Amino acid sequence: MKPKVLLIYIDMTAKMGIIPYLSSVFSSYLDFDSCLIDQIDVDKVRNCQLILFSSEACRSRVYDTVCDYGIPMHQCIRDFNYAHIHKILEIPSRSKVSIVSSRENYDAILTDLLSLGFTQYDYVLYYPGGPQPDPVIQYAITLGEPKLVPPSIRNVIDIGSRNVAMSTLCYIINLFHLPETIINRVSEYFTTYISNFMRYINLQLEEIVNRYIVRDKLLDTLRLGLCITDITGKIVITNMTFCSLLQMSRTTVQGQNFLEMLKKQNAALTSEQLFSGKLIPFQLHEETSIYIYFYQSYVSPNQEQMYLFLVSDDHSPLTPQQKCDEPVESNPLEVHALYNNAKLDHIISGNSRLSEIRCMANIYAESPFPVLILGETGLYQSRIAYYIHSVSCKPGSEFRTIDASNNMEKAESIFCEKEGITIFINHLECASREFQSFLCGFFNQISSFHIFSPAANKFSPKIICSYEGDIKRGIQEKTFLPELFYQISTLTLSLPSLREIREEIPALINFFFEELFLSNAPRMESIFTQQLTEFLMEYDYPGNYMELENLCRYFYCIFNGKKVTLAQLPSYIHYETPVKEPLSFLEKEVLDIIWRHPHSGRNKILILLSDKGINLTPHQIRSILSKLSGKAYIQILKTKQGCEITELGEYVLLHNV
Repeated sequence: MKPKVLLIYIDMTAKMGIIPYLSSVFSSYLDFDSCLIDQIDVDKVRNCQLILFSSEACRSRVYDTVCDYGIPMHQCIRDFNYAHIHKILEIPSRSKVSIVSSRENYDAILTDLLSLGFTQYDYVLYYPGGPQPDPVIQYAITLGEPKLVPPSIRNVIDIGSRNVAMSTLCYIINLFHLPETIINRVSEYFTTYISNFMRYINLQLEEIVNRYIVRDKLLDTLRLGLCITDITGKIVITNMTFCSLLQMSRTTVQGQNFLEMLKKQNAALTSEQLFSGKLIPFQLHEETSIYIYFYQSYVSPNQEQMYLFLVSDDHSPLTPQQKCDEPVESNPLEVHALYNNAKLDHIISGNSRLSEIRCMANIYAESPFPVLILGETGLYQSRIAYYIHSVSCKPGSEFRTIDASNNMEKAESIFCEKEGITIFINHLECASREFQSFLCGFFNQISSFHIFSPAANKFSPKIICSYEGDIKRGIQEKTFLPELFYQISTLTLSLPSLREIREEIPALINFFFEELFLSNAPRMESIFTQQLTEFLMEYDYPGNYMELENLCRYFYCIFNGKKVTLAQLPSYIHYETPVKEPLSFLEKEVLDIIWRHPHSGRNKILILLSDKGINLTPHQIRSILSKLSGKAYIQILKTKQGCEITELGEYVLLHNV
């Protein structure tokens, strides 16, 4: 007869994570049984040869009860399931992450996560019956309990139930004198998990290295010398132009103190002079003058203060004068070629689609071929076009914008000056047939001179176009010339709509608020009520990023220290419930009564309806109240306090949705 092992547990999750695993390992040698902590069967205890406790809390509560039987006892230690732990790395760094588990296991899970090096997240506890999670949290980690995750959290990382630790397996093997080959088999599984995890890490590292290579390649195309230092003055990033101007190798420059290095080059500058914001000339050699300019400071994604310096042998590129027929409006989403807002850069880098867009824009900027930007309205097409222009290999060149809908004469004049400029043709979806034919002729003309060849002259024009909407549909409906599409679509940049990356909405809102409030900017959760927050997460944003930015400006203007509610949304927005089901006549009448007469119970509502000539039975009013409560339009209070209309119910009623 096989020896018996009894597991005493507190919750069912622990039992389901321990018994099946131990049975799979020791089924040929041992029998396993279990009992709940408050339902201990004395006969089971007497007949077993080992007692396992599911946790330290379980052991402390029942130890005195079972210790007198002289049976060996052991607390079952559990580890993460390493087969799925790599999923955690998919969460963007510095995200707010909810650990979803029973309250008993939370501390153990958090300790394990931190010990494994997952320290880049802000962890928050969530357990059934505990405080409601922050509505802005979009990521959750759970150990085999996805059903406990709140519905407001969209991204669930389930790494499976925890496995029994190797130390517990060794204890059982030694106690019952089982073959040591069992450990070898378990070790093989464990080693496979670790190998897969390391393979995933290596792939991530390879991707990061490739990004650094692309970054260095792009920086090396700049004709200005670039130097970035940390707060101690140590040089952390340079480009080849900087090293060439100072006639030093990159390996020699990297890691040096910037001021000390300049002193070695006969430029004895003080820290105050270096950060003065003025052009600083110094004689490198008898025939070489160098100009240094402190451009600006910024905070890196690692929250480190960094300083950007530009260096040139000509002072004019360091004080460029922008020449545009239509000046580009300053905006927080307009990113300079040499500098990214750290907070916005974190949002872009943390989202794979936005990061890919920026990466492709950087690559396209190096090419002489036309770029076509596709997407819906409000995706900052003009600013992305200017970004491509600013990081191109043509520093100081002009950026010209043409509105394809009504600028025929201006277009002809600009195209006559086609050398050495960037031409941005905006709103091609509005272009007339005449203007489209003109563009086709222009592209045919310059193609005959091989201007778009890789070996093109540096003064050839950079052509960027944007089309808002479905360009293929425009071709099918014959409102857009197929010939023009094939001429301008050499390099295509398809922009994602805001509703495709809803997980970034909270970060973008907080970013816009930080730009608007400047100092002590409040967070999204301290400005909006919970129901308004839920609406902003579900709203489709037909105007995309531009609409979201304008909404933030609107909220900034009306915010007076009290939380903004659904009722304060701009009048152009019409709320749509998830099922898009409008109120029936009776539902609207009942909701109106509850709004006008708070704390009304069923009997009072029946009387008030009767005064309006509407006669319902108690069963009918109970059904209507239940339906309104299910839609979160009302709250049915306890102890005969009647009903109250919710913020959402008031909004739906007032806007007649």
